[in-house]
Amino acid sequence: MSRNPAKAVQPEVTEQMLRIWMTSWLHAVELQRDRLLVEDAKWGPESTFWVFALYRVWCLAKISRRLFPNSATHRAIQSFERAVPDLQTVRDVAAHFEHYVQAEGRLQTDRPLPRLRRDMHLFFSWDVTRGDNLMRVTVANQVSIEIFQATAAARVMAEEVLNSLPS
Repeated sequence: MSRNPAKAVQPEVTEQMLRIWMTSWLHAVELQRDRLLVEDAKWGPESTFWVFALYRVWCLAKISRRLFPNSATHRAIQSFERAVPDLQTVRDVAAHFEHYVQAEGRLQTDRPLPRLRRDMHLFFSWDVTRGDNLMRVTVANQVSIEIFQATAAARVMAEEVLNSLPS
């Protein structure tokens, strides 16, 4: 079976699916951001869901770039990646939580250029901090994503991608 959905599905179906998925996952990013604003929010689970939704929007943008290449989508993805440079790392830690709590995550091991040190004070931590117009997900006190900024960057990227899809 081909890994390229454009070969397996008619382009108009693929374009329609990308529109539906991009819109749905962007809505999930914004919904999870709003859930984090609630005073008694369960920050760990809610921020994890937010990270996964944000990652999905980014993945869909990259799929769109591959299936329907154009400079607007490429620029939108580059801009998003500059605004949210640690998304891949934060997502990987969230997705492989069981390894990181035991200090066995890929980024904690002695491989070349580890980003997260194995000997950090707390081998793993997942924090959400809130302040005036600031809310941040931080992993192991080393990499973080500012939630409002990243959500806004995702919206801009998604809109550019959607506007660049063939009609």
